Amino acid sequence: MGEDSTSIIEFIPKGESQDNWSEIITIHKLIGKKINAAMMIDTLKSSILSQTKNGKIWKGSLTRKDAYLFGSLGLSYDLNGRHEILGCRYYSGPYDCVGIQYTLRPVKGFHDEDMEKNRKLFQHPYRNYHHVSQ
Repeated sequence: MGEDSTSIIEFIPKGESQDNWSEIITIHKLIGKKINAAMMIDTLKSSILSQTKNGKIWKGSLTRKDAYLFGSLGLSYDLNGRHEILGCRYYSGPYDCVGIQYTLRPVKGFHDEDMEKNRKLFQHPYRNYHHVSQ
């Protein structure tokens, strides 16, 4: 197999840097690893909550359909003096798992609850983003 079995690809708005971004889209794939969506959600949740301050879960769900699992998670937390709000979705089958995360460093006046109310933040176009990692 010539393709990587595990990879993370990140996109940030044009004009921003890998260290100083306002929002970031992360795509994570695990091919042939037999890791399911629930495991990824649990790992992400425990990792973030243990390494950050003021962590709060504002959304979480798991759904199974036949051999496929879908999980979503919403968190807010403080990391290195910055507030971040993360929403993610992971999908898995018997062998593979793929996920997409959207993380926002909100401007003043934006509240965590606005993330759930304003679902367009998870659905806006990627045309103004550029690739920053593999």
